[in-house]
Formats: sequence, structure tokens, C-alpha cells
Amino acid sequence: MESILNVYAIGIGKIYRFLILHLLWLFFTLLGCIIFGLFPACYALLKTMKKPTDLGAKAYFHVFLKSYKTAFLKINQAAIIWLTMFGLMSMNLFIFHNGSIFVQLGIMGMLLLMVLCLIYFFQYFTLCETIIKQIRRSFGYVFMYPKKNIIYMCVIFGCILALQFSPGVSVFFFSSVVAHFIVNS
Repeated sequence: MESILNVYAIGIGKIYRFLILHLLWLFFTLLGCIIFGLFPACYALLKTMKKPTDLGAKAYFHVFLKSYKTAFLKINQAAIIWLTMFGLMSMNLFIFHNGSIFVQLGIMGMLLLMVLCLIYFFQYFTLCETIIKQIRRSFGYVFMYPKKNIIYMCVIFGCILALQFSPGVSVFFFSSVVAHFIVNS
């Protein structure tokens, strides 16, 4: 009976951690007016997710705030580059909307590749290197770690399925669960 209660307590602790981190991510994303808050909040979420699991809400807030503030300017410079790349690649979908299905699938594949690169960028971002070097390195990591790419793709498709079947619960835990799988893969 005691082992069942231990498993239950561990499960509730994980749900609490996911909830706190998701709320922090959401709050800091909105604090930066979404455009300037998304990239620093994602970076801070991954940094906080790497910390021990037994921290309280106040400790999570301080770790998240410190990561957010230290990386805010530099990672927003990178955000401009990433959003420009995504914008240019997405425009191809509208330019070639009457083209072959294979062309559109190729463009979607490139967008998916860029999402994987963005995951590696957040995971290995450092403040002491130039942004271009880190972006180039994130593109290299995509081709160096195919097993991680498969895990990341499964997580992305799992989240899409979860959004389809239980949107209320999945939206509430979406960012922290994805960050958990990214950090622990």
C-alpha cells in the first residue's frame, strides 16, 4: 500500500512541476508581449527543467526569472533571425500553392527541419558565443543526432494528437511536457 502512495505522490509532484513551469512560461511569454517573450521564455523553461525536481514554486520562479533576464536581449536577437527564416520558408507554401504536392511536402519537411534546429538551438544556447555560430551549430546537431530527432518528432506529433483529443488538458501542460521530453531525451 505504501508503494502505491509513493508512486501517487511522485505523479502528483510531476504534475505540480509541469503546471508551475507551464504557468511561468505562459506568464513570461505574455510579459514580453508574445513576440519578445516567446524565445526567452522557452530558453528559461529548458534551463529550469534541467534543475532538480524537488524545488518549490518560489525557487522555480527565481531560476526562471534569472534565466529569462540574462538571456532576454541576446536570444531576442536570435529570434529575429529565426522568425525571418521561418517567414521566408513559409512564404514558399503560398508561392507554390498550385504546385505539385511533392513540392509542398518538401517545403513542409524543411519547416519541420527548422523546428528541429530550433529545439537544438534552445537546448544548447550559450550567452558567450555569437548567434550565427549557434544557429549554424543547431543545424549541424540535427544531422548528428538522428535518434533524438525521432524522439522529438514523436513528441511533436504526440502533442498534436493530444491537442486533437483533449485540448483543455494538453494546452494546460503543453510547453512543460515538451520541455521535459527535450531535456530528458
